[in-house]
Amino acid sequence: MKIVRWFGLAMACLASFLGSPAVAANWIYVTTSDSGTVAYYDLDSIRREGTDVTVWEKLDLSQVKSTKIRERKSLSRYDCLGRTYTLISSVSYFGDGTTRAFDFKPYEQEEGNITPESIGEAQMQAVCRAQ
Repeated sequence: MKIVRWFGLAMACLASFLGSPAVAANWIYVTTSDSGTVAYYDLDSIRREGTDVTVWEKLDLSQVKSTKIRERKSLSRYDCLGRTYTLISSVSYFGDGTTRAFDFKPYEQEEGNITPESIGEAQMQAVCRAQ
Protein backbone atom coordinates (compact mmCIF):
# COMPACT_ATOMS: atom_id res chain seq x y z
CA MET A 1 0.00 0.00 0.00
CA LYS A 2 2.88 2.38 0.80
CA ILE A 3 4.38 1.76 -2.65
CA VAL A 4 1.10 2.65 -4.35
CA ARG A 5 0.75 5.88 -2.31
CA TRP A 6 4.40 6.79 -2.89
CA PHE A 7 4.08 6.05 -6.57
CA GLY A 8 1.00 8.27 -6.86
CA LEU A 9 2.86 11.13 -5.21
CA ALA A 10 5.93 10.54 -7.38
CA MET A 11 3.81 10.53 -10.55
CA ALA A 12 2.07 13.78 -9.54
CA CYS A 13 5.43 15.43 -8.90
CA LEU A 14 6.83 14.14 -12.17
CA ALA A 15 3.80 15.35 -14.12
CA SER A 16 4.16 18.83 -12.67
CA PHE A 17 7.91 18.76 -13.37
CA LEU A 18 7.32 17.86 -17.01
CA GLY A 19 4.57 20.46 -17.27
CA SER A 20 2.00 17.87 -18.33
CA PRO A 21 -1.61 18.84 -17.82
CA ALA A 22 -3.83 16.38 -15.96
CA VAL A 23 -5.68 15.16 -19.03
CA ALA A 24 -6.01 11.87 -20.86
CA ALA A 25 -2.97 10.62 -22.74
CA ASN A 26 -2.80 10.86 -26.53
CA TRP A 27 -1.51 7.35 -27.29
CA ILE A 28 -0.08 6.94 -30.80
CA TYR A 29 0.32 3.42 -32.21
CA VAL A 30 3.91 2.49 -33.14
CA THR A 31 4.09 -1.23 -33.99
CA THR A 32 3.09 -4.78 -33.05
CA SER A 33 5.73 -7.46 -32.48
CA ASP A 34 5.54 -11.05 -33.71
CA SER A 35 4.71 -12.12 -30.13
CA GLY A 36 1.72 -9.74 -29.98
CA THR A 37 3.20 -6.86 -27.98
CA VAL A 38 1.62 -3.58 -29.12
CA ALA A 39 3.69 -0.42 -28.62
CA TYR A 40 2.43 3.16 -28.24
CA TYR A 41 3.80 6.53 -27.16
CA ASP A 42 1.96 9.50 -25.66
CA LEU A 43 2.31 12.38 -28.12
CA ASP A 44 1.33 14.96 -25.49
CA SER A 45 4.11 13.90 -23.11
CA ILE A 46 7.02 14.44 -25.52
CA ARG A 47 9.69 16.84 -24.22
CA ARG A 48 12.76 17.70 -26.28
CA GLU A 49 16.16 18.92 -25.15
CA GLY A 50 18.74 18.96 -27.92
CA THR A 51 18.84 15.47 -29.43
CA ASP A 52 17.16 13.94 -26.34
CA VAL A 53 13.44 13.12 -26.26
CA THR A 54 11.64 12.21 -23.03
CA VAL A 55 8.29 10.46 -23.51
CA TRP A 56 5.71 8.19 -21.86
CA GLU A 57 5.36 4.85 -23.65
CA LYS A 58 2.92 1.99 -23.29
CA LEU A 59 3.29 -1.70 -24.13
CA ASP A 60 0.08 -3.70 -24.39
CA LEU A 61 1.10 -7.25 -23.48
CA SER A 62 -2.43 -8.64 -23.10
CA GLN A 63 -1.99 -11.00 -26.08
CA VAL A 64 1.46 -12.26 -25.03
CA LYS A 65 1.07 -15.69 -23.44
CA SER A 66 4.58 -15.86 -21.94
CA THR A 67 4.10 -13.02 -19.40
CA LYS A 68 1.76 -12.22 -16.53
CA ILE A 69 2.14 -8.50 -17.21
CA ARG A 70 -0.83 -7.17 -19.16
CA GLU A 71 0.46 -3.62 -19.70
CA ARG A 72 3.57 -1.59 -18.97
CA LYS A 73 3.87 2.19 -19.01
CA SER A 74 7.34 3.71 -18.97
CA LEU A 75 8.87 7.15 -18.90
CA SER A 76 11.84 6.93 -21.24
CA ARG A 77 14.54 9.18 -22.62
CA TYR A 78 15.97 8.61 -26.09
CA ASP A 79 19.14 10.12 -27.51
CA CYS A 80 18.01 10.35 -31.13
CA LEU A 81 21.50 11.02 -32.48
CA GLY A 82 23.32 8.46 -30.31
CA ARG A 83 20.54 5.87 -30.72
CA THR A 84 20.42 5.09 -26.99
CA TYR A 85 17.64 4.64 -24.45
CA THR A 86 17.34 5.36 -20.72
CA LEU A 87 14.49 4.08 -18.54
CA ILE A 88 13.42 6.69 -15.97
CA SER A 89 10.24 5.19 -14.50
CA SER A 90 8.08 2.13 -15.14
CA VAL A 91 4.72 0.75 -14.00
CA SER A 92 3.66 -2.83 -14.75
CA TYR A 93 0.01 -3.89 -14.54
CA PHE A 94 -0.69 -7.57 -13.92
CA GLY A 95 -3.72 -9.67 -14.84
CA ASP A 96 -4.64 -10.17 -11.17
CA GLY A 97 -5.04 -6.39 -10.68
CA THR A 98 -1.73 -5.76 -8.95
CA THR A 99 0.82 -3.19 -10.08
CA ARG A 100 4.57 -2.85 -9.67
CA ALA A 101 6.22 0.55 -10.02
CA PHE A 102 9.88 1.53 -10.30
CA ASP A 103 11.30 5.05 -10.26
CA PHE A 104 14.99 5.16 -10.99
CA LYS A 105 17.14 7.79 -9.31
CA PRO A 106 19.46 9.64 -11.71
CA TYR A 107 22.50 7.61 -10.55
CA GLU A 108 20.53 4.36 -11.18
CA GLN A 109 19.56 5.26 -14.74
CA GLU A 110 21.67 3.42 -17.29
CA GLU A 111 21.88 4.34 -20.93
CA GLY A 112 21.58 1.37 -23.27
CA ASN A 113 21.95 0.82 -26.98
CA ILE A 114 18.91 0.35 -29.21
CA THR A 115 18.72 -3.11 -30.80
CA PRO A 116 18.27 -2.92 -34.59
CA GLU A 117 14.92 -4.18 -35.95
CA SER A 118 13.35 -4.24 -32.46
CA ILE A 119 10.30 -2.63 -30.88
CA GLY A 120 12.78 -0.31 -29.17
CA GLU A 121 14.10 0.86 -32.52
CA ALA A 122 10.56 1.41 -33.83
CA GLN A 123 9.68 3.42 -30.72
CA MET A 124 12.87 5.50 -30.93
CA GLN A 125 12.25 6.30 -34.60
CA ALA A 126 8.63 7.24 -33.92
CA VAL A 127 9.31 9.56 -30.98
CA CYS A 128 12.38 11.14 -32.58
CA ARG A 129 10.27 12.03 -35.68
CA ALA A 130 7.15 13.09 -33.71
CA GLN A 131 6.27 16.77 -33.74
